[in-house]
Amino acid sequence: MEQGGFDLFGLIVAGGITTYPLVIGSILALAVVIDRLLALRGTERAAARAGGRLLELLARGAGGEDELARAAAGNRSAALVLVPVARARARGAAPEEVARVADARIFEALDGLRERLWVLATIGTIAPFVGLFGTVIGIMKSFHFISETGTGGFAVIAAGISEALVATALGLGVAVVSVAFYNYFEARLERIEAALRIQTGHIAEAASAALAA
Repeated sequence: MEQGGFDLFGLIVAGGITTYPLVIGSILALAVVIDRLLALRGTERAAARAGGRLLELLARGAGGEDELARAAAGNRSAALVLVPVARARARGAAPEEVARVADARIFEALDGLRERLWVLATIGTIAPFVGLFGTVIGIMKSFHFISETGTGGFAVIAAGISEALVATALGLGVAVVSVAFYNYFEARLERIEAALRIQTGHIAEAASAALAA
């Protein structure tokens, strides 16, 4: 992208070897973002739908394995959490046992949904430091060139520093995007956990009501 003599791609290339890890990091971060967006897509709504269907089946006394599994089909997290809870409810398990099954399954589901988020956290943490390291190296090279050639002046220094600062700018950009998406995914996971707990709570309440009756 070149505008008024400002060649961004050329500056990235001239920014030194540290810009290449940052470019690779940005590609990895983008891949993780796309992967997690697809993995988390529609999980809250799927949990609500599956919970409603499972409660209807249990209210009718239909607790067959195939029926329960079909009720939560279409979303891995909903099936992983709600179907075992509904099975425990169908066999007349105590509310305490239903709650234990729910806690274990929710932990397992969230652990799977949190896969590869550590990549975003790592990139967001180290990218500014990699960029700063590249800037320091670039400035050192600029002053070394000046000392060897004996030439200086504002134009020479400004050009060298401009190229060196590219690494810092790129590192900050990659870090901001990575941390922003990491926080977004963590917030989504909290909402997913809440949705799953609401549905398992409804099933546990149904179990309590059945035992009381």
